[in-house]
Amino acid sequence: MSSAPALTRRAATHFPTARSTLDLHSAVAALWPRIEGWVARERRVDVLASCRALPPIWRWGVLELRLAAGDARVDLMGCVSAVERDRSLVLEHATNEALRPARRVLEAWARSKRWSPVPLLWVEWDLPLAGERSTLLFACVNQAFVEPDCPPPSLTKQLALTTEVLRLTMPQANQQPLSAEIARCVAALPGRGRLLHVGPLSPRGGTGCRLVVCLRAEELSTWLRAVGWSGEIAVVEDWSYRAAPFWHRLLVHYDVGAPEPYLAIETELAVRAGARKTPFTEALMEAGLAHPARMELARRWPGKARENLRSARESATIARSAYFKLSFLASGRLEAKAYLGFNLAAPGS
Repeated sequence: MSSAPALTRRAATHFPTARSTLDLHSAVAALWPRIEGWVARERRVDVLASCRALPPIWRWGVLELRLAAGDARVDLMGCVSAVERDRSLVLEHATNEALRPARRVLEAWARSKRWSPVPLLWVEWDLPLAGERSTLLFACVNQAFVEPDCPPPSLTKQLALTTEVLRLTMPQANQQPLSAEIARCVAALPGRGRLLHVGPLSPRGGTGCRLVVCLRAEELSTWLRAVGWSGEIAVVEDWSYRAAPFWHRLLVHYDVGAPEPYLAIETELAVRAGARKTPFTEALMEAGLAHPARMELARRWPGKARENLRSARESATIARSAYFKLSFLASGRLEAKAYLGFNLAAPGS
């Protein structure tokens, strides 16, 4: 997943504050010409068909695309947030079949006061939809992430929220040992490192949980050694420093309690056109991890424009952002993705 609308509220892209929610089907249909040619036309039909089944409850949408040539996978993400009347809107649509794998968490988030410190939830679908294993859910357990005036939550509060997420998503026998392992990993965060999101892997048959943390590049190797990651730390460190000069903090995805080591680093693409060629993106192409034509489409994505949305009576301004994620998979394999975000822009923004 792409864990967040921005690395911080001071970054180029902010969390959407438009007064209306987003219909993913209309938005993807309107924006698709910007990535025409990335995948075959038949794939576009599949993606739009999946989007059509989703209710219009989202504050943010993301198209997840692989940068390597020939990889036709396209995934989709939607974000619900505790603004306006969004919690009640989620309850109105909770019975939607496409939301079934995430329903228990969505309903608890919308109804229970104990979930009030969770400012947003991400739902991710592997397309085309094929049962519960097509869906993952991530909960933001750091309110300061989207509210700059809010102090960072204590470790105790974050772990309590994490335990509640696991209670609704994991078999009971797995909850306590997984909570303990998560607590150990979060306690090992150095400096100003922060836990941002938690995403149980149980919908896909996994026993672990994906953590999304924010770290400085120079802190990453220390943390990986502390948590006992079994992959090649030197390789991760090399890649993280290629991104760090432009984005001093990285989003790091790490699987706790999973049978295979999974780690990914994520960084935002600058909005300024002159800054879109970076050592990180250039290195992805040089290593054969990103096809130049796909990279160019991703580089052109960020911006803002009025679009004709089928769900609206008139056009609306949509803001677009791009993030890149490099995953370090089993057997040393690397995989690069582009996360192309979009949201309704607030009037006058």
